[in-house]
Amino acid sequence: QAMSEAGNRNVKPNVISYTTTMNCWVNSRGSRMVPHVEALFRELKRRFVECGDRDLKPTQYTYNALIGAYCRDMKRLDAINNAIYYFDDMMNQYNSTGDKDFQPGPMHFSAIMGAFGRRGMAEEAELFLQRAIEICEQYKKAGGDQLDIGTSFNALISAYATSGIAGSAEKAEQTLRRMLEVGSEGESFTALASVVS
Repeated sequence: QAMSEAGNRNVKPNVISYTTTMNCWVNSRGSRMVPHVEALFRELKRRFVECGDRDLKPTQYTYNALIGAYCRDMKRLDAINNAIYYFDDMMNQYNSTGDKDFQPGPMHFSAIMGAFGRRGMAEEAELFLQRAIEICEQYKKAGGDQLDIGTSFNALISAYATSGIAGSAEKAEQTLRRMLEVGSEGESFTALASVVS
């Protein structure tokens, strides 16, 4: 970035540079993960707004890195709420512009549902799955692609597998049956087996 600002236009950070750096922090899982990812996201958005360079426009992958950081943060109580806030921000931008760079998809659904599952919040994960299904139906009605959300169903099955709540085995199997009805495929049977064994 310093070289670019100094005049070397052959060295210019773009959205890939920022998103990759954000993912490095997400994968570090350290205590500084969330502040650094947040700062990089804000810097990218600020630079895009200031100069209008489309190479700096955040994409669904940039949002996924930010959402992923919140979803992996088990220390902050507001982490999932922050993840959902940015999910909603991305959804609103997609609805207002139709720009597929902002289209939420299976990676975002599964990240948030996985975060609920790791916190023992299987029922909240189920509510979010219903939202994901409704969003996919919205895409289909608008003439868009039919998304495979098998990983989202699997995330819910895993949430029940680790929840320890009464009736979790039945809920996991109900999810599997619903998955078959919707038509998504996924490696669900291993997760289901861990509940009923």
